[in-house]
Parts: sequence; structure tokens; C-alpha cells
Amino acid sequence: MDSAGGFVKNENIYGYVQPSPQTVGLTSWSTTAHSPIVGWAFDGLPIYGPYGYSDYNDPASTVVRMTSSYQYYSTEPTGRGYLYGAKTAGTFVNDHEYQIGTGLLDEYNGRFEKTPEYVNGTYCYHVTVDSSLQPVYPYIVGPSTKQQRAF
Repeated sequence: MDSAGGFVKNENIYGYVQPSPQTVGLTSWSTTAHSPIVGWAFDGLPIYGPYGYSDYNDPASTVVRMTSSYQYYSTEPTGRGYLYGAKTAGTFVNDHEYQIGTGLLDEYNGRFEKTPEYVNGTYCYHVTVDSSLQPVYPYIVGPSTKQQRAF
């Protein structure tokens, strides 16, 4: 990956695992302010960086890192039909399972919240990173968007 977290695929297409702070003109993510919008999901809803308000309804609350509610299996799950081989648990999408309440975000990797741009609130997604600021599953949007599930 380059310094902005991007890379070139085999087809000479530049892309990201997830947007980095450099994609929105920052040198790093602020831990004291709500992250800015870094993009838009296919369903038209905003995608924010990894930090938001601890109380989704109170912009005066503490800013915290948004955490995913997807967890990976620490051992090979039974009945999955494949072997890990040389790969570690958490390598594959099927290694992750949504576990309600284990993080701040829902199964779509988002939540309804008040943001600097949407003072009355909106549903939005967040990029997710660990405490070392490394991307974690589902990275941006969960296995589907909220709007896809609404239909």
C-alpha cells in the first residue's frame, strides 16, 4: 500500500481497502472531533471516518472510535466446509460473524446518529479500524447496505 492506504490491482485500477485520512486531506484521524465524510455508499448514505460521538444523539458527548460488531472465530468453526491451511482465523469473510452489541455499529457497519453535517441525524456508515488504526472487517459497509435490506 502507498502512504494514503491505496494500492494498484492487477487490472491497473487504483483502490483502497478503506479510505485513509489522506483521502480527505488530513494527515491523521482526529481523536477529539467527529470524523468527516469520506465517501458515499451505493445506497446514497454517507460514510464517515472511524470516530464519532459516544452518544449517537448528543454531539456534545465524547468522541470515540467506532467499533464493529463483527467478530472472527478464534478457532476453526465446525461445519464451514473449508480448512484454514496456512491462513489465520479472520482472513476470510466467512470467518466473521455479526454479534449484536459487541461493538458500537450494527450489522451494516453503521448507525443512526447526529453528525456535524446532519444535525437532526441520519443513518450513516463508518470505516472501522482497531486501536492501532489498522482496518478491521467489514472495513466500510457490512455484507449489505441498510437500504438493500429495506427492500
